[in-house]
Amino acid sequence: MPQLLVSRPDFDEGTAYLFRWCEKLISKARDKGYNVIDVKGKDVTAKSVLGRLRALKPRLVCLNGHGD
Repeated sequence: MPQLLVSRPDFDEGTAYLFRWCEKLISKARDKGYNVIDVKGKDVTAKSVLGRLRALKPRLVCLNGHGD
């Protein structure tokens, strides 16, 4: 089963919008047979996301946030 990793921070107005919008993306991906790895809220850190990327090697990644 293909995997999708979605990072969904929820720290301010901008990230809250993306957090909610991605619920539709996650639902559609699950309907299409993807195993969704939902990294959300305070778990969205570089260490956490990179660790999951290395360990799980998802086919598709959706990164949300301000970033730098």
